[in-house]
Amino acid sequence: MTIMENPVWGVNGDITYAVTDQKAFKDSTMTVELFQSEDGHYYTALALSGNQSHEVYARNSWAAWDFLSQFSRAEDGSIVIGDAAYALASDDGSVADNSYNK
Repeated sequence: MTIMENPVWGVNGDITYAVTDQKAFKDSTMTVELFQSEDGHYYTALALSGNQSHEVYARNSWAAWDFLSQFSRAEDGSIVIGDAAYALASDDGSVADNSYNK
């Protein structure tokens, strides 16, 4: 079986999930691709929102914050990954927090 590469990014993420705003923009889905680093953690996420105009949807901002809020810096400059519960879980419920990063 051949796996088709992502037509937007050129490579598939190691974890892919979709988020649909169930209240305001039910016709627009954001697809998030998470890419695993050599140390086993996920520091890179690329997202694509389909079927929406050039406006920034609140859903997109929340999803970005959900991902970014798990990271902070220790006093020595190293990256610390803390627990993060996601305000907008994936449509299938597979990603509701950052447990994939533990």
